[in-house]
Amino acid sequence: MRKQIVILWLVVAAGLARAFAAAPDIAYVAFNGADTNPCSRTAPCKTITHALSIVAAGGVIDIAATGLYDNFTVTKAVTVKTDSGFVASIDVVGSSTGITINAGATDVVVLQGLTVHGQGAMGIGIQVNSAKRVVVVNCVSTNLNYGLAFTPSATADLQVKGGIYDGANTSIFICCAIGNTANNVALDGVEVYGGDQYTGINLDANVATLTHSTITGIGQPTGLLPLSGVNCAHGIAILEDNVITNFYQSGISVFSTAYLSSNTITGNEYGVIQSSGTAYSRGNNTIVGNINGNVLGTLTPFSPQ
Repeated sequence: MRKQIVILWLVVAAGLARAFAAAPDIAYVAFNGADTNPCSRTAPCKTITHALSIVAAGGVIDIAATGLYDNFTVTKAVTVKTDSGFVASIDVVGSSTGITINAGATDVVVLQGLTVHGQGAMGIGIQVNSAKRVVVVNCVSTNLNYGLAFTPSATADLQVKGGIYDGANTSIFICCAIGNTANNVALDGVEVYGGDQYTGINLDANVATLTHSTITGIGQPTGLLPLSGVNCAHGIAILEDNVITNFYQSGISVFSTAYLSSNTITGNEYGVIQSSGTAYSRGNNTIVGNINGNVLGTLTPFSPQ
């Protein structure tokens, strides 16, 4: 009897140890791993979804092999990154979403080096619904309806550094300044290829900066809809040192407050259309070679501070 009690105690103790084991700060993923593994570097798990379920809040998902990975949803503070030299591909089937962020109001989420592929004019590559701040570094999200959609339900910030985005409707969609949900947005060094339905980048945030980026359209779209390379919808937009070209309606459309400096805007139907709001120009933009006119509306001078 005593022996049976000891064995029972050992079984219970082992179970409790597993239950209360600290979640790892880093979980490794490889396409040829297994979700029954401990997600260590030598025994990685297979799916990002499983790794997210075991990693500690604020931890890291490290993708350590080139391969095809699962669509996933983030619900806590975490970094999901691909090791240097590898390609982590995520396929978006039909109108589904590759990466969804439903994190908490104090959570910071980082995505780095991920490649999301769609099947053309359908689906969303990266959808942000909630977080404190989302940082996207050197990711690729192409052949989709929306490459990246930042539409948080409460106040949140977004930083995008580098990467390639292509959406048939909108490549990078930011919304909204009204309601104070999209707060501070910074896009730097991105490559954007616009589709044939709406715009390359929709800037609708309290303050949005777009710097050192290239936004390229497809010329006359199949749907003959008015398109702009960058649509400044609401809030304050600051555009500096960008190249914007080959859009059917305009390189930049201004409905809010926009500040333009050192941009090259060429090969569009119009360079800049100031529809409402105020388009401020430092006077150092290169707005030339646009088919029907370089500026429709008024550019208001402003001086550097």
